[in-house]
Amino acid sequence: MARVKARRTLWALAAATAAGFALSSVPPSVAEGIAVEATQADPNADPFPLDAKANPDELILGMNPAQIGTTVPVRVTGRTLPLGEHGVAYDITFQPEEGEARAVKSGEIAVGPLGEFTDEIFTPDDIGTYTIALTAPDGRGQAQLQVIAHEPPEYDKPDDAPSEAGKTAEEALQTLSDAIDQLPESPAKTDAKAKLAAAKAEVGKLAHDPELDRSISGVIGAIGSDKDLRDYAGPRLAQLGDGLAQLRAETKRVKEHMGGMSAAALGCHQLAMVSEGFKLVSALLNIKRSVIDVAAGLAKDVIADFASNAAKAKGAGPTLAFAVGQITKNAPELNRASAVAGNWPGLFADLGGFLTDSAFSQYCEQYTGPVTGRMEAHFFQPDEWWNYSFEVTARIVLYYPKNAAGSSIRVTGRIEGVAHSFKTEENALSVLFPKLMGSAVQTKRSFPPIEIGAAAANAAVLGTGASSGYIEGSAATLALPNSFLIEVSGLLEKNSMSVILGPAKSDFTAKHRVGVIVMSPLTMAPVFTWYELPFKDAHHLFERASQGQAMRIPITEQGKTMQGEARFDKPAPSSGEARGAYTVSIKLCNPGC
Repeated sequence: MARVKARRTLWALAAATAAGFALSSVPPSVAEGIAVEATQADPNADPFPLDAKANPDELILGMNPAQIGTTVPVRVTGRTLPLGEHGVAYDITFQPEEGEARAVKSGEIAVGPLGEFTDEIFTPDDIGTYTIALTAPDGRGQAQLQVIAHEPPEYDKPDDAPSEAGKTAEEALQTLSDAIDQLPESPAKTDAKAKLAAAKAEVGKLAHDPELDRSISGVIGAIGSDKDLRDYAGPRLAQLGDGLAQLRAETKRVKEHMGGMSAAALGCHQLAMVSEGFKLVSALLNIKRSVIDVAAGLAKDVIADFASNAAKAKGAGPTLAFAVGQITKNAPELNRASAVAGNWPGLFADLGGFLTDSAFSQYCEQYTGPVTGRMEAHFFQPDEWWNYSFEVTARIVLYYPKNAAGSSIRVTGRIEGVAHSFKTEENALSVLFPKLMGSAVQTKRSFPPIEIGAAAANAAVLGTGASSGYIEGSAATLALPNSFLIEVSGLLEKNSMSVILGPAKSDFTAKHRVGVIVMSPLTMAPVFTWYELPFKDAHHLFERASQGQAMRIPITEQGKTMQGEARFDKPAPSSGEARGAYTVSIKLCNPGC
């Protein structure tokens, strides 16, 4: 089942719970009495409470001394019970990023008369994780701290995903242009080639842009270098990382599709390949545009909040100041790229429209029609801690050659559309961690998926009706947030169409993110955490609604139109940790509906 992914450690709360003792609430007279009378530990008593923290618990090694310093000593501070001359013992071990763990240092920190202790115990000198095992004066109370030493972020090392996507889009558009050249001359063909030339020129502005790549990497590296920035930007930084991963996957998908295009004269299948090529390029560029916009927006927010109010209020340290400076340096390039990429969505809306009237109808018969679907999921452990739902608005297109004959005709096509109306309710921390959250106050901020809504999805995907044809009205579908394209095949018989679900050529990845500030009497300070709640994708919805079987749609003749309609349901089970309900409705028409 899906589980919460905590980005910051919830176990800080668990450690505080285990300590279970606040010495600050003990009157001095009582504490002094303990110090005088407890000359040795009672073996039958509970272990001494031990509450401690390390400062810093994360640091960067080897940066310019004028900015952050190359050596940062770690100070351990805490409270326990005093016991004569006994102190808090510590053992430090180091786990490098590669290789075996090794012992670093052992020692003891003196404990004051009220149980307080503090000391700078070591200076990290290598990249990896330092574990500090503490033992209370009675020899039995235990605590464990971690200090993570990072290498300096590579601010100037570019992530080549955006440039590789732009280069792939340019090459794909040239391949599609060559395919269109094979069509008979017509005004529609001339118009399409002019639009294609304009699109290629616009895409070329950001196709090979190492400055953009460096700017995106610079923002990621800067945020990752400072703890306060990571807390602040965690959900949106994860969104940027998801976008880059999706960009790489979509780039690979476009390359594979273009590699499968034939140089032979265009027929029914090849025209469909050209059409799908336009859609995949549109999807690729939309993802790249989204990555640029997220990076630009993130940089703008960080500069506004941390370069002024937040930084001044906190008394920004050298690490934070350096990181904000790096982001400020990269912001202008991101803003420029965002303005250029903003012109992309409308570039491909008409590129394939000529295929319907000028070419596709010469070779092919097609069934088209609207598709709707809904998924609802509930998660229990044992109480319900999360539920979500979403809907899809899509268009199905099934085609076959005009010269096909026989009682059974193979058809090929796709379902293309948009997911929208994302809804979620969650109480993850309270249900999954009831003991930790029992006395805590949670302040939450939600980051739902970006979407266009039901009305906009209907207009963008389905167009204005039968005149939408094969492409017009849905050519820009894959440029929309949470779009998808799923291959389908099937069999057309006298009175029915059987549709079999194929692989997704493109699918959405939607996540609801939650940031939480936890105020608890068990902790010394507010604890920030955040987690992701992922939605299933469109392919999962259609696969479950069809229950892995061919979707059979009865076909009848109504006047000059062949029509069919069917609904496919899978209800939610009555038990289990994860329970999902799925519904898909499909309508088919030839020539269109």
